[in-house]
Amino acid sequence: MNLYEQGDELFANGYYQEAYEKFELAYRNGEENEADCLNYMACCQIQLDKALKISPLWERLLLIKVVPT
Repeated sequence: MNLYEQGDELFANGYYQEAYEKFELAYRNGEENEADCLNYMACCQIQLDKALKISPLWERLLLIKVVPT
């Protein structure tokens, strides 16, 4: 399995950072169509950005303490 295929599998399983790294290596090594690698790299960034935007909200929700009345 080449780097591009590894990245595709990682992306499909939600491992966006790892997938990004595989697509970047595939792009640098010229293993696959450059446009395909760049497209997947952008998709990974979008997914990672969503996770970063959501995480502070979850952090706040998890830290909320119920105050007895």
